Amino acid sequence: MSVKSKSHGMRLPTLRFRAKIVLGFSAVLAILAVSMALAYLGFERVANAVSSYRGSVAEADLVRTVDRELISYQGLARTYTLTGTDADEAATHSIEESLRASIDRSVTAAIAPERREQLARLQAQFHSFAKLFGEIVTLTRANNKIASEELNDAGSKIQFKFDDLGDTAALTNAAADQAAIKDVTSQSLSVTTSVSAFTVRPELKAADGILGRIRFLTTSVGAISSDDQKITQWASDIGGLLKRYRASFAKFVENANAIAKRKAEPQFLHCRKH
Repeated sequence: MSVKSKSHGMRLPTLRFRAKIVLGFSAVLAILAVSMALAYLGFERVANAVSSYRGSVAEADLVRTVDRELISYQGLARTYTLTGTDADEAATHSIEESLRASIDRSVTAAIAPERREQLARLQAQFHSFAKLFGEIVTLTRANNKIASEELNDAGSKIQFKFDDLGDTAALTNAAADQAAIKDVTSQSLSVTTSVSAFTVRPELKAADGILGRIRFLTTSVGAISSDDQKITQWASDIGGLLKRYRASFAKFVENANAIAKRKAEPQFLHCRKH
């Protein structure tokens, strides 16, 4: 055998061995690639599951927050409709803003379409409730102002005027004048007491009766006739005060009726949990 033939015979096994190494290495790489792909897919499934769980937990936390704040908001709003105080108004507005933000976050976090639809309905109900509450606040503020700046002030002035009228009548020694003035003074005290009680706790069924009594008192004062110019002047001044007093009370009653109407609205009564 020639040297050339021997050289070919030695190279062929060498090439087969290298091919085996390359083939084996390729197989290892393929198995490793498949394993990595399977591991990646498994990791993706785990990551998605963890993410979904975290999202569910976060959504559940938001739901609990909305439920808690909704109950507090409705309770505070209805308390305000009874008290009308600045402190209760501030507390209600504070929880209102917090609830608004919580509902918005819940809508954003919701994944399931039916869940988003439920939250959208709750959001609409909340906006209706908040709108009615805002109107109630405006009307209540107006009535608080009427009560403090008009009715209470006018009621005190009317009583002082009647006291002055009574003193003037006593100086005249006119028995007829004193009797008439004593009668309207008693009526006046009863009327102003009723009005004061109404402004604290409006009983709408009693409003017409109080308005009628103010009108009757105004007529009675206008009917006072005396030869003493001071008495007629005091009576005229009181008559003017009573007309303004009645107008202020009528406006107060109008606002109280508007408040009662809004409190009876279905949107205000039935803002429900989702």
